[in-house]
Amino acid sequence: MNVYQLRIQLDKIEPIIWRRILTTSNVRLDDFHRILQTVMGWTNSHLHLFESDSATYAPLEFEIDALDSRKIKLEDILSKVGSAVRYEYDFGDGWVHTLTLEKTVQFDGEVFVAQCIGGERSCPPEDCGGIFEFQRMLEILMNPEHEEYLGFKEWLGRNYHPEKFDLKKVNKQLQKKDYGCEWIM
Repeated sequence: MNVYQLRIQLDKIEPIIWRRILTTSNVRLDDFHRILQTVMGWTNSHLHLFESDSATYAPLEFEIDALDSRKIKLEDILSKVGSAVRYEYDFGDGWVHTLTLEKTVQFDGEVFVAQCIGGERSCPPEDCGGIFEFQRMLEILMNPEHEEYLGFKEWLGRNYHPEKFDLKKVNKQLQKKDYGCEWIM
């Protein structure tokens, strides 16, 4: 078994929102989705899919023209260092991530739990409306005089900080059942 070092980057967002993780090469895509949800800070509230150059993968119950992601391992679609796949979460907001295999390491142990080893910035909040609305929200949050400022602060709560990423919290979540991923769907 190999351990993959992957870089996950949320596309078309400036400044960049990214994570670097370690996970087993033989993790099934349904479990890998849970890992991604936890490390990115999403809440598993929407549909998702994976796309490689050759195919699309999603759970069959989504009724998407795709192969069943529960039967595919990460190493089946991502095996060469430098190669990348696409992960889309929330088809309405369209959060597209590029997942790049940075390094492969032989693992001789028996158990390996996914680990996040780096990252920057908080993920956009669920249902914020996609890239342009997220950017608009950030601009409003920098202007306490804006008429929508208090509404956004109330909606987001005190715990949302766009520049904050808590590596320790993410790794603690990854140790839990289902990699700390909530089952909202």
